[in-house]
Amino acid sequence: MQPVPNQQRKLTPAKYEAWKMWQEDGLSIEKVANFPSRSAPIKDQTVLEYLLGAAQEGFAIDWTRLCDEVGLTREMFSDIEAAITKVGSRDKLKPVKIESPEYISYAHIKVCLTLQDCGMSKEVIPPGNHNTLTADELPSKASEASMDTMHKCLIRGPCEVETSVDNIIASCCLENEVTTSIPFTVDLDMHPPGVHDEIFSLRKRQKIDEPEEESLIMQEATESSILDLLRNYDDGVPLSDVLKHFNGSREEYVVDLLSNLEGEFMIFKKNNMYRLM
Repeated sequence: MQPVPNQQRKLTPAKYEAWKMWQEDGLSIEKVANFPSRSAPIKDQTVLEYLLGAAQEGFAIDWTRLCDEVGLTREMFSDIEAAITKVGSRDKLKPVKIESPEYISYAHIKVCLTLQDCGMSKEVIPPGNHNTLTADELPSKASEASMDTMHKCLIRGPCEVETSVDNIIASCCLENEVTTSIPFTVDLDMHPPGVHDEIFSLRKRQKIDEPEEESLIMQEATESSILDLLRNYDDGVPLSDVLKHFNGSREEYVVDLLSNLEGEFMIFKKNNMYRLM
């Protein structure tokens, strides 16, 4: 058996594997998330957090490539810096997000903060036009197409919305045209211009009202998804319920995410219950 390098020991096997596939093998974040050897695909956002965690542990990262892949430009970096200055602190992401332009996502902010932590300048970021999506998930061609469809739906006629645990299907009823159904996944933090908030609160309500149905779905834990869960419970959530909710992630990984969020003063633990700050 070959000894494991000291640096590799700083990361969990899942994080190291994701870093190696992206950095050394040259796979995209999407391909890493959906790698065929996985028992189940993981979220793009999870892969990004793995890469940022590896960077903070001293692993090499092709920052120009990463920024290009997530759509972070120098102009956006400057916008985030201005938001941090206005807030006066970078300890919490939400105030920075609120003060940032709508096209800035939590993913962009996390990459920006990690760049600063690693002592990198914005010169490693490729210049270019910013992405206008406001999703916390990484932008994709599929999501862009869905957004465009949603805008057309709002302009041309009413939408009948059907919900499942993971998808919202918007059926656009167009005058003198055949009704079409376009499936798309909505992140809780996504609020495209003109889209009614009721549509985007449906999945959030389902998390509370339909636990039996959701338990059949493998839920991957990320820092953002943990925060979304805790927002639903003012009295807090015990570790056992957090682990039960994120049944698609290993216990040690979920505990690690909770510890990171505590360290960033975004959540706290009292009487064995996790709550938002």
